[in-house]
Amino acid sequence: PTSWNFNKDLFKHPLLLKIFSEANEGSENINISIDNVFQSFDKYYENIIKKVTENDSLSKRNINSRISQLCGKLWTNSSRDIDIVDFVSIIDPQSEKLSGSFADKILDEGLCLFQRNLDEVENEKIQFAYDLVAGYLIASKVLLAEVKTADELVKYLSNNDLKNKLFDEDLAHPLAEDIMISLLYLLPTK
Repeated sequence: PTSWNFNKDLFKHPLLLKIFSEANEGSENINISIDNVFQSFDKYYENIIKKVTENDSLSKRNINSRISQLCGKLWTNSSRDIDIVDFVSIIDPQSEKLSGSFADKILDEGLCLFQRNLDEVENEKIQFAYDLVAGYLIASKVLLAEVKTADELVKYLSNNDLKNKLFDEDLAHPLAEDIMISLLYLLPTK
């Protein structure tokens, strides 16, 4: 790295370090900053989508749209996870099984993972592997996806449902903190 004077807490989570390292593999003179950490989320996500779709442009567009749908469902349902059947039907609607599907490939690449409740054998859930990546994808693919102007942004941010899910302790989305951190990074780019 070119910047040894950075906030070491950025990498206290092993998954964040893994994502940053994978996204910047082969790069020289990396300047470590919060901006680069969030940029690494984009690179990490794009690299996984390329692998999953074998870099086919139509498949990439479809999977990106389906990941946006998945994020939309997680946001709407105020949830960090989704039933495996719903996950497969969103990510690969033509597939009737997990094995060999795009959903299976996304799990294999580590973007999402199984969340099993040991008390419930039939209740398999899927969630993003890292909450901050989930918050980033929800913020970028759902909350700010249609915002094009500052006026639209102000109007959108004053929405009561958004305020409740981000700031109301009783109604807050389980990923509210990660979504807010991501919004703080993304908002200046709008």
